[in-house]
Amino acid sequence: MNDYTWETEEEHSDNTKTMEDYLDNHLPEAFEVKFRDCAYSEIENKFTGERFEVHASGNGSFTQHLITFKEL
Repeated sequence: MNDYTWETEEEHSDNTKTMEDYLDNHLPEAFEVKFRDCAYSEIENKFTGERFEVHASGNGSFTQHLITFKEL
């Protein structure tokens, strides 16, 4: 999967908030959260069974956010 970036008007105080925002508002419907811990999660594609690590971080400021993926 490709990196995912977005901006918010509201600042995220930490990467846990970024992960919460991504999973609650940006995660494609084809995926389901299998594990969640602060700025790290694991997701699975409901149709293909593919699993990915998900890492949240800032992308230059408190209003720019980055999600990276690593296949499990």
